Amino acid sequence: MPVSWRDAMGQALYGPGGFFVAGAGPADHFRTSVHASPAFASALLRLITQVDAALDHPARLDVVDVGAGRGELLQTLLRLVLSEGAAGVAVGVSGESTRSGRSGLIPPRAGSPETLTSTAAARPSRDEPSSVPVRPSVAERVRFTAVELAPRPAHLPEDIDWVSEIPAGITGVLLATEWLDNVPLDVAVHTDDGWRYLLVEPTSGVETLGESVSTADLGWLTTWWPSPTRLPGNPPRRPPTSRDRPKQR
Repeated sequence: MPVSWRDAMGQALYGPGGFFVAGAGPADHFRTSVHASPAFASALLRLITQVDAALDHPARLDVVDVGAGRGELLQTLLRLVLSEGAAGVAVGVSGESTRSGRSGLIPPRAGSPETLTSTAAARPSRDEPSSVPVRPSVAERVRFTAVELAPRPAHLPEDIDWVSEIPAGITGVLLATEWLDNVPLDVAVHTDDGWRYLLVEPTSGVETLGESVSTADLGWLTTWWPSPTRLPGNPPRRPPTSRDRPKQR
């Protein structure tokens, strides 16, 4: 039975046995910056630190990863944050202390985002009186949340929450590095009768015309997508039929 492309994509990606739900996850099929090295997570930790400062160091700092795979990015961030808290230094892009600069080779410029104050330096000595209270470190305030439809991985650290929907409100950073390119959507074609949805048979891949697009989708198409009627010499596109498929011999 033909269904909308949105439904077909949703089932293929997130339904029972879907690509992002079943098995060990996307990492078994391809690698991204999240899987290649800790450099990407280290760069994000710098951003998280800057956001924390811009928010005046809230009591709870949220870091939410939408489309978290199997939690690889958040696990790396958690390790970096815990190691920073233990060593009393911030972590730079290369994974080295930010006192050695962006790449670990270039001295940081005073006052730059890379020149982060270490937790050890921010803590007054016992012999030095101070009226400024010691602020809890990022490691003590950060809360990591993975948003994913797959079941929670068995060995995911307890410090990482696992939910199926984006939290209603957060104070911190929302990440979606591998999500926006995998959102199910409708496909529409322009015909002699105007814009209509394109349907697909999931088992065979054969496409057929569906009903006219909704008022909201028509408004979007009219505003952002040039229809063939506005392009001289460009005939309306028709959906492919079985006659267009190459014959097998």
